[in-house]
Parts: sequence; C-alpha cells; structure tokens
Amino acid sequence: MKFQKPLIFLAALLIGLGIVSGLDRVFRTGDNPGKDRTPTSAEAGSIERVFPTRSSGSMNPGDVLVELTPKYVAPGKLIVKFALNTHTVDLNRFNLKEITSLQYGSKKIKPSEANRTRGHHSFGLIVFDLEDSPDKFTITIKGIPKEKKRIFTW
Repeated sequence: MKFQKPLIFLAALLIGLGIVSGLDRVFRTGDNPGKDRTPTSAEAGSIERVFPTRSSGSMNPGDVLVELTPKYVAPGKLIVKFALNTHTVDLNRFNLKEITSLQYGSKKIKPSEANRTRGHHSFGLIVFDLEDSPDKFTITIKGIPKEKKRIFTW
C-alpha cells in the first residue's frame, strides 16, 4: 500500500510520455515517405516529385468526394493515393481497377493494381505500370456519383 500511489503515478507518467512521443513522431514525419519507414519495392529508386492533391465532388447527399495524390513516379510505376468519402453512397460497388485510366502522351492504360473501395470512407493506392516517366498526365475515373466522368490532370 505504501508504494501504490507512487507506482500508479510512475505508470501514468510513462504512458503519457509514450503517447506524447508517438504523437511527436507522427507530426514530425507527416507524409514524408523517406523518414522512419522502409520504402516498398515500387518506391525504391523513386523520382522525388511533389504532386498536389486534386479533388472532385463533395460530401453532399448522393455525391462522393474523390481525392487523388500521385506519390511516386518510380521506374516503371506511378503510385497514386486515393481517398473516397461519402455519407450516402455505398462504395463497395466501385472497382477502381476497372473504372480508372491514366493517359500520358498518346498512351492510355488501366491500373495494374488498385485497393478495393468499401463502406463510406475508403483509402488506398492505385498503381499504374509505365513505359516511361511522364511530365504531364491525366487520370480519369468513370461512374462514381454524382459525376459520370472525373478528370484529374497534373
């Protein structure tokens, strides 16, 4: 009993320090892929370029907010982060691998990989296999409400 209060205080202090340390790490590294993690095989040898996030749609009833952020132009790969958010549309029915295309130069290609969409808030990656690294490109997604065709250009 004599040591119970100091032990509870010490345990609470250690837990608090752990939480602060973890939050500091999250906010310090942010979305920088080169810090504090091992790159994926597609990211290895990537060409560092910063692409702005492009968005289309809204969170209004019957609509979907679609956000795309190209993250890496690696040798032979373009990796794009996506976020789909809605309050009313079921995202399970959309297969981004089928409804998405990339156009650069005279080439138009489908993704080689894309995470499944689920529920009302879906996040993941879309991966395109490239023959070369484009300076400019356009990604088109068809069939997500309320817009029939969403065009994102960088």
